[in-house]
Amino acid sequence: MIDQSTGEYKRRRISDKNPQWEQWVRIAVERETLKEQLKILKSDWKKECKGSLEQEASAYRILKPAQPDFNPDLWDHLQNNQNRKKIKNPFMYKGIIMRSQFETVIASIIDDMHLEFKYDTRLDLQKGPVSPDFAINMPEYRRCGFMEFLGALKDHSYVGDNAEKFENYISSGLYINRDIIFLSGDKNYRPDYSTIRELICVMVGAIARRFVVHKDAPEFAGELGELPIDI
Repeated sequence: MIDQSTGEYKRRRISDKNPQWEQWVRIAVERETLKEQLKILKSDWKKECKGSLEQEASAYRILKPAQPDFNPDLWDHLQNNQNRKKIKNPFMYKGIIMRSQFETVIASIIDDMHLEFKYDTRLDLQKGPVSPDFAINMPEYRRCGFMEFLGALKDHSYVGDNAEKFENYISSGLYINRDIIFLSGDKNYRPDYSTIRELICVMVGAIARRFVVHKDAPEFAGELGELPIDI
């Protein structure tokens, strides 16, 4: 935890009596898993590559697209709760009114990943406006992505309404798992923590592969602008 008086990081023991015990245990397990994965990646790097990781990273750049699709201007324009459709059973997450309890779970997962999000925003697409459940900011790439949770797939009218929304996303040029993630479920099934986290990582990874290039690669064009990579 961070000591608010000094700003320093301090370790603190938490007992199973703490109301946040399960959340902290999950984060601790995930952290240890990531540490192990990082150790393996660094070991593989030393075996197969020459030079330091920092030196290699310095040869890559984050491109600034000539015509960015979902850029910081759009992100700044998006606001929470732009969808005016009535919320029948509201749930609250950090001051934001949400339509379902599971969406508060999704919001907490995005927060756990230290990503900024906006809820129930408005996008003006080719076939009319839509309100994705979450917009997720990726400032390193000067972009944002989106997430939809389809939580009533046994309701035929709900499925029909969302089929039109799905078509609108696709016809407007949003790529699944790059620009937008779709989660699905019903009263008997909800995607778990790891599934949601992995899909968010898939989206961020797809954006990274699109915009991060080696400075000597043919795709690199100085006139598009570039940013160095920090690791």
